[in-house]
Amino acid sequence: MFRFCLGRLSGLLLGGVLLMPLPGMTASPLTLDEAERLALERDPAALRHRENARAQEAAADAAGRLPNLMLIGEAMSVPFDDALDSDPMTQFSIGVRQSFPRGTAGA
Repeated sequence: MFRFCLGRLSGLLLGGVLLMPLPGMTASPLTLDEAERLALERDPAALRHRENARAQEAAADAAGRLPNLMLIGEAMSVPFDDALDSDPMTQFSIGVRQSFPRGTAGA
């Protein structure tokens, strides 16, 4: 009987210690506004929708711009064993290329 009381008493003491709030850890009640805010911040579907919206905004911003210009340099019929001016067919050219997205070439 004495053993049973000690076991029960130690269980009650341990449970009481575990249920006691720690200093500085007292929680204020959760308001409805705060619960809604936390739910929206932590919801994976809402996070995915926000990321999709950002991607759509970036795509719409980029849709109004043309791709970058490209600088092109070419050398044709360059002799490897003589000077550059020894072959009359040697050609060098420099150009700029602009590509247009499909459907916007006439706009």
